[in-house]
Amino acid sequence: MDKRSLAAISRFVNFQQHSGEEKDILFSDFLSIPSGLAAVIVPFGIFIGWMNYQTISSVTTIYRQVVVAYGIFSFLFTTPLIMLLVARIIRQSIVTRRLYASMNINIFNLSAIYTLSRFLSQSSLLIVAIFVGLGLTGQDAIEYYSEPRFIAILILIFASFLAFFLYQLTGIRERLETEKSLKLKNAAANLDEIYSRINEEADRGNFAKVAELQSAATSLKGNWETIRKLSTWPWEPVTLRNFLLPLLLPVIVYLLQQYMARVLGF
Repeated sequence: MDKRSLAAISRFVNFQQHSGEEKDILFSDFLSIPSGLAAVIVPFGIFIGWMNYQTISSVTTIYRQVVVAYGIFSFLFTTPLIMLLVARIIRQSIVTRRLYASMNINIFNLSAIYTLSRFLSQSSLLIVAIFVGLGLTGQDAIEYYSEPRFIAILILIFASFLAFFLYQLTGIRERLETEKSLKLKNAAANLDEIYSRINEEADRGNFAKVAELQSAATSLKGNWETIRKLSTWPWEPVTLRNFLLPLLLPVIVYLLQQYMARVLGF
């Protein structure tokens, strides 16, 4: 995720043509976690890791059959690392909304917006994978996966993170709608003006000028149509598809599992 984060913010600042000092500030803000927050998360994560180790090792004997130090270290190291990762993703979503709110919008070129929305979809999926993965590492994971309530839990998790992903983009979506409406209004005003001039020249019998203005009106109407067809969704179709497909995959696997169990008579 470090490489993806760096690539996303690098492309964004290049599209927006920020100065060197602004780039340094954005890179630091997007890629790091405040030291105070990290100082709270790490010891809390170690504590949660120790409690998880105690709980799991008490019911799953294999954790006591391998090297104890390795088992303890894996929990104490992995838990705060996961918490730091989730905290950074949440912070990046906040920073992204701020970047979207302050960026210069070119409704004809949404590359900078697409760059961050693509990254947000990937980071949201990572959180989903972490939550689902942790849920499937318990002692009853295999049995639990085959229960009908598992599908309900999955749907709830997926719906929550879909809402989380969409929430991050609501601000820029509104800005794009406003920008498109403004450009459509200006284009319509230009069309109205040119048609008024056409009528005036026609009343004067100046048909050569009318033909010239009609050509201009055709160009302005084409411009209006182009603006009207512009998408104001802050993501590319492939981004939404790549986000939704992994969310549906566990559900599809579950349904296939239930179907095969019935066919085979299990």
